Amino acid sequence: MFTNKAPDKMNHRENNIENERNIKQTHLTNYSSTNNYNNHQHDDKYKFTNSALHCAVEQHLPPIKIKCQPKIKDHKDGTLLVKEFLHFIEKKLIHINKEHTQPIGFDYWYIDRNNDLQCYTKSIALFVFLCDANNYPEKILNTMIQPNPPKYLPTQRSVIIKYVPRSIEFDEIKNEICTRFRSIFNIEEMKGATSVKSRHIRMELSDQDEYEKIIYGQSIPISGQLFEVTEFLAPPRLIICSKCNIPGHLKKECNSNIEKCKKCGSNRNEGDHKECAIVCHHCNGNHEATSYECPFINDYRKELMIKLKSRPDLLPKNCQFFIPTQFRSAERKNNHILIIPKLKLNTTTTKTYNNNPTSINIPTKNGQFYPTYLH
Repeated sequence: MFTNKAPDKMNHRENNIENERNIKQTHLTNYSSTNNYNNHQHDDKYKFTNSALHCAVEQHLPPIKIKCQPKIKDHKDGTLLVKEFLHFIEKKLIHINKEHTQPIGFDYWYIDRNNDLQCYTKSIALFVFLCDANNYPEKILNTMIQPNPPKYLPTQRSVIIKYVPRSIEFDEIKNEICTRFRSIFNIEEMKGATSVKSRHIRMELSDQDEYEKIIYGQSIPISGQLFEVTEFLAPPRLIICSKCNIPGHLKKECNSNIEKCKKCGSNRNEGDHKECAIVCHHCNGNHEATSYECPFINDYRKELMIKLKSRPDLLPKNCQFFIPTQFRSAERKNNHILIIPKLKLNTTTTKTYNNNPTSINIPTKNGQFYPTYLH
């Protein structure tokens, strides 16, 4: 019995490796990598601003948008509305999240140009709660509330089911998962992680206990087969100036004399740029200047990864970067991971979940991302 199981495990492992090769071959055809990325021999091509470096490793949650009718007139009215809104949701929020002990409130909010509310929070519990439109009141202080909740849950509630064969229909996967978990928020195929034979499935769960249960279990049964489950690894953020379309700085830091159209590269304030010819002003390619198809943008991403390797002190606590093969140093132990120095992290298991790790995602030909995972 024992001698027969070992080859089965080995064959399963080899199939996964082959699937990974197929995915990379399909989506990284036009991705050119440089063989030598030794930090000691490398001279920076770009001057990375502090804004660019901090943005790359920070994972901010998107805003909670609340449309109001009638519109909010001033900050005083907005304050009264926000306080009453938080008071309304507090009881249900605490009931759902019994371990939540922090005060209920937004980190900051403001009234946008449409006189509606834009609210920001770092609380995963509050953000996930407000992703459900059913948790909003219909009316507060004679103001009608029209929720516009985020479409995706944060990475801290997202998992990936890996290498699901295409022979299993997506509807079959969805139906079987929904019978096992009550807090499914969203299920979708990952466009940047597909091959001819298999694909990865992203699943989001609003309940923290169910999320931890599936992560700690590390596998899920579908159609009588067990499939590996891992955390969803968020990509690093990239700053691209909206004035000159060059990555690495903000518009307020830009030295360009004109605002360039991202389609044609001409002065955006001269003429009509709604139907102008698409010619990248970085490389003359048939794409917009901010597209991940652009070699200039891709090269910047590679250089940014190298810079982050030399500045691990910038990483948030318990944050990990998985390093793609072309960026690894062969002479270093554990060269697949980048962590804060002297910070003890478990690099051999996936059971640290307070802060979700971050991966470097390789852009595909169609602008989607192929997330690089460690096996």
